[in-house]
Amino acid sequence: MKHLSNRYAKVMEYKGKDICALRIATPSDGDELGYKIDDIAYDGMVFDSLGEAMGAIDSLGSHPEED
Repeated sequence: MKHLSNRYAKVMEYKGKDICALRIATPSDGDELGYKIDDIAYDGMVFDSLGEAMGAIDSLGSHPEED
Protein backbone atom coordinates (compact mmCIF):
# COMPACT_ATOMS: atom_id res chain seq x y z
CA MET A 1 0.00 0.00 0.00
CA LYS A 2 1.22 3.46 -0.83
CA HIS A 3 -1.32 5.50 1.11
CA LEU A 4 -3.64 3.06 2.91
CA SER A 5 -2.65 1.01 5.94
CA ASN A 6 -1.82 -2.68 5.79
CA ARG A 7 -5.38 -3.39 6.98
CA TYR A 8 -6.33 -3.08 3.31
CA ALA A 9 -5.84 -5.57 0.51
CA LYS A 10 -5.63 -4.76 -3.17
CA VAL A 11 -8.70 -6.05 -4.98
CA MET A 12 -7.78 -4.82 -8.44
CA GLU A 13 -5.78 -2.23 -10.35
CA TYR A 14 -7.47 0.21 -12.70
CA LYS A 15 -5.60 2.75 -14.82
CA GLY A 16 -2.56 2.44 -12.57
CA LYS A 17 -4.48 2.97 -9.31
CA ASP A 18 -5.04 0.24 -6.73
CA ILE A 19 -8.61 -0.30 -5.55
CA CYS A 20 -8.62 -1.86 -2.08
CA ALA A 21 -10.93 -3.21 0.61
CA LEU A 22 -10.43 -3.96 4.28
CA ARG A 23 -9.05 -7.43 4.89
CA ILE A 24 -11.35 -7.81 7.89
CA ALA A 25 -14.12 -5.28 8.52
CA THR A 26 -16.06 -4.91 11.77
CA PRO A 27 -18.80 -2.33 11.24
CA SER A 28 -19.64 -2.27 14.96
CA ASP A 29 -16.09 -0.99 15.53
CA GLY A 30 -16.60 1.77 12.97
CA ASP A 31 -15.05 0.03 9.96
CA GLU A 32 -16.45 1.16 6.64
CA LEU A 33 -17.64 -1.44 4.17
CA GLY A 34 -16.66 -0.61 0.64
CA TYR A 35 -13.71 0.15 -1.55
CA LYS A 36 -10.99 2.79 -1.36
CA ILE A 37 -8.49 3.97 -3.92
CA ASP A 38 -4.89 3.84 -2.69
CA ASP A 39 -4.05 7.41 -3.67
CA ILE A 40 -3.88 10.52 -1.49
CA ALA A 41 -6.10 12.38 -3.98
CA TYR A 42 -9.00 10.07 -3.01
CA ASP A 43 -8.45 10.29 0.76
CA GLY A 44 -11.68 9.87 2.71
CA MET A 45 -13.69 8.53 -0.23
CA VAL A 46 -15.42 5.16 0.10
CA PHE A 47 -17.16 3.49 -2.83
CA ASP A 48 -19.98 0.95 -2.60
CA SER A 49 -18.81 -1.01 -5.63
CA LEU A 50 -15.78 -1.54 -7.82
CA GLY A 51 -17.73 0.14 -10.62
CA GLU A 52 -18.14 3.29 -8.55
CA ALA A 53 -14.43 3.36 -7.74
CA MET A 54 -13.53 2.89 -11.41
CA GLY A 55 -16.00 5.62 -12.35
CA ALA A 56 -14.35 8.00 -9.89
CA ILE A 57 -10.97 7.30 -11.44
CA ASP A 58 -12.44 7.90 -14.90
CA SER A 59 -14.37 11.06 -14.06
CA LEU A 60 -12.23 12.65 -11.39
CA GLY A 61 -8.79 11.83 -12.67
CA SER A 62 -6.24 13.37 -10.36
CA HIS A 63 -8.54 16.22 -9.20
CA PRO A 64 -11.36 14.72 -7.08
CA GLU A 65 -11.83 18.00 -5.19
CA GLU A 66 -13.31 19.60 -8.33
CA ASP A 67 -16.38 17.33 -8.34
